[in-house]
Amino acid sequence: MVFTTNHPEQLDPALLRPGRMDRKIELGSCRPVAFRTLARNYLGRGREDWAEDEGPALEDLMAKAEVLLGEVPISPAEVAEMFMASDGKEAKAAVTKVVEELQRRKEAPPPPQPQPQPQQLQESMVNLEECGHPCIWPWVRDLVVTKEMYKYFLLFL
Repeated sequence: MVFTTNHPEQLDPALLRPGRMDRKIELGSCRPVAFRTLARNYLGRGREDWAEDEGPALEDLMAKAEVLLGEVPISPAEVAEMFMASDGKEAKAAVTKVVEELQRRKEAPPPPQPQPQPQQLQESMVNLEECGHPCIWPWVRDLVVTKEMYKYFLLFL
């Protein structure tokens, strides 16, 4: 059985007990070894298969992609999707497509960080006194913390 999630921190602790989920595998960004494996599997090509006329040019593209992979994150699934669009006869075009995408991501400005809206921020905050905790210190009475921090704050009350 395989479980997947984009938010492992939100899993119920009962699921994480021994015997439930025995192995955690994090699938990160594509690295050069995975890139070459994907190229061989999807494009049916490896160094030994490249024709003499396309070999050096294709090897240069592969090397450029490997350098960019160290600088720009991209998932193996995204690389595989670009390779699947090729029928194996267009290896150079498929690798060029990956290089162009990596270059585009490298040059793109970082995405803006979403700012919480006032209503969202208000909903994520709690006032300790309103939660029914007797406040023996005046400075605690009006203390407002996030709901996430609330559980940790209770340890110190």
